[in-house]
Amino acid sequence: MKAIVKNQYFWGIIALLLLIMVDVIKDPSFVRITVNNGNLYGSLIDILRGSAPVLMIAIGMTLVIATAGIDLSVGSLMAVSGAVSMEFLASAAHSGSTGAVLTAWGCPCWSPSFWAPSTACWSP
Repeated sequence: MKAIVKNQYFWGIIALLLLIMVDVIKDPSFVRITVNNGNLYGSLIDILRGSAPVLMIAIGMTLVIATAGIDLSVGSLMAVSGAVSMEFLASAAHSGSTGAVLTAWGCPCWSPSFWAPSTACWSP
């Protein structure tokens, strides 16, 4: 039991479970997930949808740093550019249109400091 309590993830998981319990006590429909016309709806789904862009950037950054592809300064620039692109697509009226996709694609592929193509989209 001592080994479990000393695990670095233990208290984080306990905190998340307590937070969910407080939310369920306050609003019992918090954990309710419904399907309407093939789409999932509910508070937990909204949380997952809201955190998906940040999660994708975090996973990408983790893989890039783990493979020693680029250093942290270039990685942070790519993370910010990717986040801006995702926010642009999320707020675009027609996010699936060619113009919106090309505009969002152009954001992380051009370095704002040099206005030259970065190595993220193609190699020199």
